[in-house]
Amino acid sequence: MSNDFELKIVDRENHGTADSRRSRSKGFIPAVLYGAKRDPRHLLIDSNKFRQFMEKDSFYTSIITLTEEKGPQSVIIKSIQRHPSKQFPTHVDFLRVRDDVAITLHVPLNYVGDDIAVGVKAQGGEFSKLVSEIEISCLPKDLPEAIEVDISAMELNQVLRLSEITLPKGVTSLALAAEQDPGIATIQLPKRQEIEKEVVEETDAKGEDTTEARTEEASAAAENSEE
Repeated sequence: MSNDFELKIVDRENHGTADSRRSRSKGFIPAVLYGAKRDPRHLLIDSNKFRQFMEKDSFYTSIITLTEEKGPQSVIIKSIQRHPSKQFPTHVDFLRVRDDVAITLHVPLNYVGDDIAVGVKAQGGEFSKLVSEIEISCLPKDLPEAIEVDISAMELNQVLRLSEITLPKGVTSLALAAEQDPGIATIQLPKRQEIEKEVVEETDAKGEDTTEARTEEASAAAENSEE
């Protein structure tokens, strides 16, 4: 868990669309703070600082500290609204966290070993990730920035399932808790090679059928000759 991200906050007095537009023009992003059985708070955060943090992947799975005169508040990002075409952040939802209460968050899977995987290096396959992140539950102190998945032992045509990876201590997969075990990665032949393989197999099968037919015809002709 990382807590290297701090954002100064100020209360937002007006909540209308026009006020949000004015706040953004002054370099702030409107935000709302939820959770911990407390009333929501409408806030403003520094746009430049927030956008700098957004460039780091770990920002989205880290405990963030909101600072103000009242004292610090630990939060996680619940959602970010973005401009439909320019993609800059227009609104942020934060969720309060407590040390003794589990949080739920989507965490990325970091696949390693794909360049030396048996199915790739020795068997000519290509690695494909089927899932890039999973939803987990854990206490804030156990929150991982990412979950490492070693696929170096995977073979051709193998599908790696969620239940086969080792989760960090204190971390629970919500999918596994719901008795779901999706495939998260696989190694398959490249599409072109797969097609070529199918063509060869089909050709071989036809060849075998033709040979058998000719053999039967020859046997029949031999029997008729003897008669």
